[in-house]
Amino acid sequence: MRTRNYLRGVAGFTLVELLVVIAIIGVLVALLLPAVQAAREAARRGQCLNNMKQMGLSLLNYESARGAFPRGRWNVNPADTSKHDVADRTSTKSNDHSWQAVALPYAEQAGIAQQYDLKKAWFHADNRAAVSAPISFFRCPSVPEGDRFDANFTSVLKPAAGDYGCTNGVRATAWNSAQPSLGPYPGDLDGMDDNSDRVIGVLTKVLTRPPCRLKEITDGTSNTLLISEGAGKPDLYTKGQRGDSKGNLTSVAEGVGWADPDNGFTVNNNAQFINYTNLTEIYSFHVGGAPFCFADGHVTMIGQEVEMGVGIALLTRAGDEILPAAF
Repeated sequence: MRTRNYLRGVAGFTLVELLVVIAIIGVLVALLLPAVQAAREAARRGQCLNNMKQMGLSLLNYESARGAFPRGRWNVNPADTSKHDVADRTSTKSNDHSWQAVALPYAEQAGIAQQYDLKKAWFHADNRAAVSAPISFFRCPSVPEGDRFDANFTSVLKPAAGDYGCTNGVRATAWNSAQPSLGPYPGDLDGMDDNSDRVIGVLTKVLTRPPCRLKEITDGTSNTLLISEGAGKPDLYTKGQRGDSKGNLTSVAEGVGWADPDNGFTVNNNAQFINYTNLTEIYSFHVGGAPFCFADGHVTMIGQEVEMGVGIALLTRAGDEILPAAF
């Protein structure tokens, strides 16, 4: 009898108590989850800025060795300024090389650099193995998908995607959207379109223009953008959503691969400077803004609420604009 009475005296959890404990655990998880997600995004943002820092330093090392920054794109034959057919990508033509190709040796990527033949175009069959290699510091860790490739190619080996590009310049649509603060579009006044001195960036895409030297960045290297993100390709993204402005899922036709010269940005929309679309525009998956590297090598995040006029002032290398005190 004593044994039975002892067993009856052992207390256990009631169903109500168990439900209360489960509810408390659920509330704690709900409270902790946003903090965990924020911490993970902070880590990804830090890695992305570090990637961009490496690229910026590689370009500054190139400039130190060669006396000028590379162009954003160029051809094997300096006298040739045209784009060329890509045998297994029928949708668009391309120039032969981008700035990433020459940045490789200066960014501790000697293995890929040794495979890459600068005497042949990036899309040449002999360069396909090199450009199809995913390179971690050319990819943003906040993009949902991991390894991505240019789906526009019909070959088995497809160029690996990259999420960073050079800020080439600004076109009339974006410039005029910032009126009246900037005045008429300079490219209309001098007939040079986006090759006008006041609208080009450091890594110019214009093959008839010589590469940019430090002294030609008259707005100041700490006030002039060098590279940023155009992340998420080959998928098209618009205002945080996959697809176009109507939600139609589609892919980006050019500028997908890290070696593709068309991965640079000539800003040309009248909506917002950052995070409108990744179709040859500045676009990031980081919360509230995008990372940038400046011509002096420093990196920072800029909020997507930045006005178009301020963005243009940062992008152009010799526009003589006056920046707000925050910059």
